[in-house]
Amino acid sequence: MSDSQYILSAKDLVKSYSPKGRKHIEIIKGISLDIRPQEIITIVGESGSGKTTLLNLLSTLDAPDSGHLMFNDITVFSGNSSRLSAKDLSTLRNEHLGFVFQFHHLLEDFSALENVAIPRFIATGNLKASKSLAEELLEQVGLSERLHHLPSELSGGEQQRVAVARALINSPKIVFADEPSGNLDSKNSRKLYDLILHLSERHKTSFVIVTHNEHMTKIADRNLHMLDGILNEGSLV
Repeated sequence: MSDSQYILSAKDLVKSYSPKGRKHIEIIKGISLDIRPQEIITIVGESGSGKTTLLNLLSTLDAPDSGHLMFNDITVFSGNSSRLSAKDLSTLRNEHLGFVFQFHHLLEDFSALENVAIPRFIATGNLKASKSLAEELLEQVGLSERLHHLPSELSGGEQQRVAVARALINSPKIVFADEPSGNLDSKNSRKLYDLILHLSERHKTSFVIVTHNEHMTKIADRNLHMLDGILNEGSLV
């Protein structure tokens, strides 16, 4: 573990696209951001402001055109090239980063317990231990009675809680969430974000969340605003 006060540091990230038949479009315009341990950050902004693109860059799912991205003082991207091999980059994502999306992306033919256990099993090869840890996490998110239910047998709020448990199974340093409450009603949205706050404290995990939900911004440590590819930082709470 690095002695740095930051888990992840981004410096001068730039990302552009050139749609066929259209002019060059710069989506991310030189963004820098440092993420501390056990910090909850929200990113808000209008549609098309670059929020999801930034989240994809920070989470290593996409490469920048230029700039630098470091995780625990290890350079992941320098310019548009990864400093890690494809295998090491995959290991970084699976073992140190977690992901929660607007659509839960659960495997429909597997139970809640199996969905949560799969990333751990891939990392360790130990199915029994993976299921044991998955059961513990599902209990923490209030789904101890739903372990063996398929996604189709769960409500939308329950499906997202399974997705959050799955994101935590490998004890990631950071969980990236893209509109995790986008398909939930207001009651379940509040429950989900209160759960995120609780789990961040319990597991000492940082969360970076793209959201339009006002309740989430109230419990975040920092609220960041995206406008035309530029990030404006709020103050620490």
